[in-house]
Amino acid sequence: MGTERETVTMDVTVQERQLIEDLRQWGKVNYRLQIEIVDGVWDVAVRELGTKRAARGTGATFDDAWDGMAPLWA
Repeated sequence: MGTERETVTMDVTVQERQLIEDLRQWGKVNYRLQIEIVDGVWDVAVRELGTKRAARGTGATFDDAWDGMAPLWA
């Protein structure tokens, strides 16, 4: 696979852009990203596999859940 990218213009929120940027940066780390929507409530969880590092947030929107992410190891 090459590194060719198609340029697409999308209207995304700051939080959605952060997610995309983080996914690109995490390419060298084993992690799990889980996004669920249950009864209109968003739940976003990220865990670095093999460590205790994890964070989770919930909210009425993706943006709320992303902004509300807090470490679970603290």
